[in-house]
Amino acid sequence: MHTRTERILIISVILCGCASLAFVGPALVHAAPGKQVTVDNTAVNPVIVRDVDNAARHFFQASTGTLTNAFNPSGFGSTLTDVLGGQVLVIEYVSADCIGSQGILPGTLRLGTAGVDHVFALSPTTFPAEGVASQITRIYAGPGKVNLTVFPTTNDPTITCNAAISGYLLSQ
Repeated sequence: MHTRTERILIISVILCGCASLAFVGPALVHAAPGKQVTVDNTAVNPVIVRDVDNAARHFFQASTGTLTNAFNPSGFGSTLTDVLGGQVLVIEYVSADCIGSQGILPGTLRLGTAGVDHVFALSPTTFPAEGVASQITRIYAGPGKVNLTVFPTTNDPTITCNAAISGYLLSQ
């Protein structure tokens, strides 16, 4: 058993040791100006790079809470945006949380751009008739409409679907 003085001394040593560790940390690294940096960019482990300082790049997001189903005679999707002439919309992320009706599970999300359809699988969740998707991508949409549709659906004219795209508009 330690005496009161020994306990105080032991606690003091422990506290001083912990406090000194706060001053001993990783050394700061200062890179010399003008040095070249080499990054390995292999096909197996590619490095994602961006031109974030490009003045022609304008960040973009669009979303909807309701999508028109494929059987609606008025069209095959809800238009999220129109890409104007002289611009390209680069879509980098697509996400959706869709709720089916009449016991039908939504299984596919279609992202339509000018003349091209991109398809994303909706994964079932623990909720009845719910499908979700979350995907990093790189889709280039030229001038025209960008729309979304969910398949399969029922004869209901719309489906509840919180869907979003994000990326950037690039002036040409």
